[in-house]
Amino acid sequence: ANDDVLFKRKSKVYELSGEGDKRDWKERGKGELHINAYVVKDGVKKGRLILRNDTTKRLVLNCPVHPNMDQKLHAEKYIRFWGVNILDDPEEHSKLRTFLAKFKTNTDAKE
Repeated sequence: ANDDVLFKRKSKVYELSGEGDKRDWKERGKGELHINAYVVKDGVKKGRLILRNDTTKRLVLNCPVHPNMDQKLHAEKYIRFWGVNILDDPEEHSKLRTFLAKFKTNTDAKE
């Protein structure tokens, strides 16, 4: 795909997993987190969050950006966001997940 990279920073991404009091942050991967824009067939631009693991280059996050997508500064260097990782089993695509991106600096997180 011919994506335009709108944002690119080193990051470590975690996903909240488990149920009830057994919920815990599990690392999804470490690498450059991209916010990309791409054009779909009718000329409409869409966005997605992409993360490839630094060492293996394996794609670990492909999360479509949507207009109501909520993200919050969480602690000093973290952004919490909610979305769907389309790399998961298609049956899980309707399940909104909570992710946490850790950045090197507070400035990177705020951008």
